[in-house]
Amino acid sequence: MLKSPVSLHILTIGVINEARRMGIGKKLISWMCDLYESRPQFKAVSLDVIDYNSTAIEFYKRIGFIEIDVKVKHYELFDKRYDALVLIKYLNNGRRRKLWSEVFPFNLCCRKRKVL
Repeated sequence: MLKSPVSLHILTIGVINEARRMGIGKKLISWMCDLYESRPQFKAVSLDVIDYNSTAIEFYKRIGFIEIDVKVKHYELFDKRYDALVLIKYLNNGRRRKLWSEVFPFNLCCRKRKVL
């Protein structure tokens, strides 16, 4: 059994356009959070969202995620760079830390950050 606090990072989640607004995304995230809330060593789950996806950002905030960081020019799509918002949901009395990198120190891909 793990003794030190553990954080999770969701790499990819998506729901096809035709199935959106049917509660599928909420069920997926809720199932995952419920699973890890039953294990006290898990303290946080995070994910990245491209900055122009306001629908996804609003959805994640509605279900308890908060914005903690911005990865500047993290995504490249069609020769254009976009920022990624880093959202986190704390589990099992997890707490906010000063820097996102303290929660997820393995992510070294960011060139620049705007710490919130």
